[in-house]
Amino acid sequence: MASEEEKRARLIEFLDKMVFDPVLRADDSKYDENDRKKLADVKRSTENEKRRFHDDYRSAIAVKQNYLSDLSSQTAAKKNKELEDLGLPRMYQIRDDFLKLCDQIHV
Repeated sequence: MASEEEKRARLIEFLDKMVFDPVLRADDSKYDENDRKKLADVKRSTENEKRRFHDDYRSAIAVKQNYLSDLSSQTAAKKNKELEDLGLPRMYQIRDDFLKLCDQIHV
């Protein structure tokens, strides 16, 4: 059985790989001027969100709860629209796989 810290690390690694890092690595040169501004905003927001998950949520349960909470926030709705416009991954797109991982590692 994985330790609590190992479970937390697996969930954060999954979020990093599937959502946070692809957004943060998006190539600005592939976008026009208006979209570059939108991308800069989305990157800043994503960086803050990633930092929150890494630094503030100290248990696997906290990661799961905050992930699910973020899915329904008003801020997420606006950000999801911007991410969709830019062709970048959104948190809700990985919901089923995230919850499957939670079940697999017993969170």
